[in-house]
Amino acid sequence: NKQISKWSNEIPRPTRGFCYTTGMPDDHVTKTIAVYDAIATSYAQQTESYAPEIERDTFVNFFQKGARILDAGCGAGRDSFYFSSKGFDVVGVDLSEKLLGIAKAIAGHAQNPRFYQLDLRRLLLPKASFDGIWACASLLHLKRSEILGVLREFYELLRCV
Repeated sequence: NKQISKWSNEIPRPTRGFCYTTGMPDDHVTKTIAVYDAIATSYAQQTESYAPEIERDTFVNFFQKGARILDAGCGAGRDSFYFSSKGFDVVGVDLSEKLLGIAKAIAGHAQNPRFYQLDLRRLLLPKASFDGIWACASLLHLKRSEILGVLREFYELLRCV
């Protein structure tokens, strides 16, 4: 289990369509990514108009400025940019190459937020490295049997553990 020891653009990309828990081809993930990649531009534009404003505001009130937040399933970065604008250190992860491309294009050369192509089921990130984890409409893409493992991994990523 290789773990990422520093933040860089060198974080390895997971193999598309591969389930890390079983080592077998994973069609539900492959299909989901294909759909998001196909509709990336329109999806990114549409999601801007229905941001979960109350939920985001409630979430950020739990943290002091400068806290590190993981946006798990960040898509085109809508919430990552919001958290960054509020003074948080943000890392966004997603599997859709096209949505991440939009997020990275918007971010330009800015150091915050940072975006990586990673699988929620196998986040190669240092343990105890985040103050909070935001997962807006991302867990619904997992199989029920995968959710508990992802939540355990989220727990290990939190600094308060």
